Amino acid sequence: MTNIGLLGDVSVGKTSILRMFLYYVNTEKARFAEICNGRSIDIAIVDFSGESTIDKERGVTEKETKTIHPNRVGFKDLQKNKNYQIFAPGGDRYEAVVRLGIITISRISQEIIVVFSLGRVLKRQFKFFDKIRHFPDEIYLCFNKVDLHEVENPQEMESASDEIKFKAIIDQVEEYFLKRNIKVKDTFFTCAELIDGYRRHNENISRMFLNITK
Repeated sequence: MTNIGLLGDVSVGKTSILRMFLYYVNTEKARFAEICNGRSIDIAIVDFSGESTIDKERGVTEKETKTIHPNRVGFKDLQKNKNYQIFAPGGDRYEAVVRLGIITISRISQEIIVVFSLGRVLKRQFKFFDKIRHFPDEIYLCFNKVDLHEVENPQEMESASDEIKFKAIIDQVEEYFLKRNIKVKDTFFTCAELIDGYRRHNENISRMFLNITK
């Protein structure tokens, strides 16, 4: 069993990332098969009981929630006969129960994805990671909520190179972790909401998990 932890500040979209992954596996099956490139997975565990409230009337990921206990999705790679669990603890580091979940996931995860929101300044988001001491030597970086980054139109975002557009932000985050002797293995740009013009960034969520578990 390989554990993957999604770590990030409050409301960066960790639970929404899990929900979007499930959406593509269960609903966009044809497209997910293309993203998988022939790989086959079987969802084994879906546990969102950590959410204090869930508004099921508002769509796939648009929910008013607060994560108390880590949410998780488990799946099996049928070709490799290997199991994976993705954990998404809450981001409220000041609440004891939530903080315990963050510490636990940071300890048990073989792979860590640090999640930042492109809709907020980095300074506060860095403070979340200041308190976490258990990191592997290499991590993955996910910039979520690209729809909230100021651009003239979504079509421009779809055609632009994310690495070029967000280079200054990437450099800041990589420098922050390098000071702790932690290297970034790969970087992903995602949008965990069903918004017109951001299909590629929705699909990047599946690509991210499949890349990490390949």
